[in-house]
Amino acid sequence: MQLTFGFIVGRFVVVFLFLPHYFRGELFTSYQVLHQRFGRATKRTASLLFLVTRNLADGLRLYLAAVVLQHVCGLDLSLCILLMGITTIIYTFAGGMRSVVWTDCIQFGIYILGALLAAGVILSELPGGWRQFVGFATEHHKFRLLDFSIDPRQTYTFWSGLLGGAFLSLGSHGTDQLMVQRYLARPQPEGGGPGVGLSGLVVCRAVCTLPADRRRIGLLLR
Repeated sequence: MQLTFGFIVGRFVVVFLFLPHYFRGELFTSYQVLHQRFGRATKRTASLLFLVTRNLADGLRLYLAAVVLQHVCGLDLSLCILLMGITTIIYTFAGGMRSVVWTDCIQFGIYILGALLAAGVILSELPGGWRQFVGFATEHHKFRLLDFSIDPRQTYTFWSGLLGGAFLSLGSHGTDQLMVQRYLARPQPEGGGPGVGLSGLVVCRAVCTLPADRRRIGLLLR
């Protein structure tokens, strides 16, 4: 959870430093800023890395979603991948940025409801129920959320989470074109600022509601 405090800091840095810069002039990508500040080579390198890593990441997500569809519908895996890919292309091409934003909203609802449902199922499957869950968590110090130790040998501390989470947010929400394109779709920078800033608080609150093992899985997926 300590990592999420860094998410909050990083997102507010994006709001106050990055967003106003993106709305100076006619910008369409975050890489135009790199071109202006550091030259064409930096722009091309950053955009190439974005395309490669984004295709790998989205390809994996598409494959995993197709595996679920295959088991639910009993269709061939290749057909599931093709159907999901074509469907996504059609609705995003027809709806534009509005369809992308609404998809994000629907996913947010699914994530929250799914986390609550998973927590309910886990508690219902424990023989001792809530009492066993709390007892196990207390025994293994799972309710200790903050560690202010300055020992460099300690891995999960408040300071490492704050620093690491802030830099992670600066990269994912400040320079990743996947997020920047959403900001630039707004007519004014203040239109997206509150959403970016509050998203860090939402992530922190959501992580607080998850059992310890699911927190690690959720942060890795995020």
